Amino acid sequence: MYSLSNRYKLYSWAWFALVVIIALLLYKDYGLTWDEPTQRNIGLAAYNYVKSGDMTYMQMMDKIYGVGFELPLIYLEKLFNLKDTRDIYQFRHLCYILFFSFACFIFFRLNLKLFQKVAIAIIPPLILLLSPRIFAHAFFNSKDIPFLGMYIICYYALLNYLLKSSYKNLIVLGVCAGLLINFRIMGIQFFATALFTIVLYLFQKKKLRFGIHFFLFAAVAALCLYATWPYLWHRPVKNFQSAYWLMSKFPWIGTMLFNGKVITPGQHLTEYLFTWMRITIPVLYIIMTFLGWIMFLFQAIRKPLRIFETPAKILGWVLIANAVAPVVAVLYLKSILYDDWRQLYFIYPSCILFIGYLFYYLEQWKPKISSIARLLCIVYMGYIGFLMIRLHPYEHIYFNETVSKKNGYIHNHYDQDYWGTSFYDGLQYILKHDNADTIPLFAFHDPLIRNILMLPEKDRKRFVFDHSMTEKRAKYYLTTFRFDYPDLIGTAHFQHVVYEIKRQGSPILRIWSH
Repeated sequence: MYSLSNRYKLYSWAWFALVVIIALLLYKDYGLTWDEPTQRNIGLAAYNYVKSGDMTYMQMMDKIYGVGFELPLIYLEKLFNLKDTRDIYQFRHLCYILFFSFACFIFFRLNLKLFQKVAIAIIPPLILLLSPRIFAHAFFNSKDIPFLGMYIICYYALLNYLLKSSYKNLIVLGVCAGLLINFRIMGIQFFATALFTIVLYLFQKKKLRFGIHFFLFAAVAALCLYATWPYLWHRPVKNFQSAYWLMSKFPWIGTMLFNGKVITPGQHLTEYLFTWMRITIPVLYIIMTFLGWIMFLFQAIRKPLRIFETPAKILGWVLIANAVAPVVAVLYLKSILYDDWRQLYFIYPSCILFIGYLFYYLEQWKPKISSIARLLCIVYMGYIGFLMIRLHPYEHIYFNETVSKKNGYIHNHYDQDYWGTSFYDGLQYILKHDNADTIPLFAFHDPLIRNILMLPEKDRKRFVFDHSMTEKRAKYYLTTFRFDYPDLIGTAHFQHVVYEIKRQGSPILRIWSH
């Protein structure tokens, strides 16, 4: 059990090829987000610090972000000599989705090792791919989705170590854990659970080397973290503590539209988190996840002395810890959440893996019921895939069946394109329909300005921005309604709507003109 046959390896490579093909077909469709230029600047500052000792990096507030993902992107950018902003950001989008594709590949292999049946093992990876918000974010979110992907890789490394407690697997696990923390400091959660798991597993197996493995794992992870995060090169302990506490209460200032009301970060934190999860994850996925948890816990209660009997069971408890503890920590520390629940997207693979456990136990108990349930699941995933095609390239604004899609309900109750990627399509619409050499825009939204970077150079030069409040000098006003929820600027200062992008019965982008 747990090893992969050549046939299973071939299946996993076929799955990887499929995801990569999808990635290559779609990666140019997505616009630029609020955070991408900022994230690139963090990586660029870290690169300059490493290469030439430029202290700009150490003076940035954003140095508290790990650069485990951003710094390699800058090295690749330099390697390929990318200069034009359009080339740079399209290349970055390609790198984001290829890393996610690799994580999907590892996720399938993880499920194959756990459940040893392709019909079961493919379900969680398909659910991950066919989760609309996760899918879209994989193309343009260089913070939350790479962290999610690295978490998957860490789970796989931990399972490999549990299967064979060799020094090689231990070192790989340590390197992965160190990189995970450098992706986002919340990765310390996995590091702690992995430490505990190593001691528990080896102690249970009556292997006296658990102390050596404990310290070696901790040392490798710490060394990897230190080596790959330049912020820690000076006063590593103090700077790490500073980054941890600042990130636990990240000072984001803004407003959000939630349940039809404009709120500030921290208001109604528990309701905000669980409501966003409830309305943005496909309903059947939620139901199956809870059933999987119940089935796993039932098996544990039924045989309490055997809850750590196998690597699969041990990993199950690790998954629960890494899904529940971050939520508890966020609520206890009153951490700032904004833009739906994306800061906790990394717990999603931990949750949907239990759908695999659900079908695994059903297969042992009632094979026919398991087959019927898998068929229903596949049909539902096909339905979600159809919805994703209709939403494309705005899968990140998906709301599930519990939210009304009529009469602009979503527009009036929730943030939609908070990333601002639809500005890219709005700008292309204007370029297509306005032949003027110079096109003045009112610059209320930062992502509007940033999406200019995604256009060809000749088109970038045609746009000029009015940054003042005398909007009548601007010919167009584009809005995704963020921080302008009733569309006050458009209705007060412009005469008519020339273009709208609508999805799920609500506008996500509106272009006003005089």
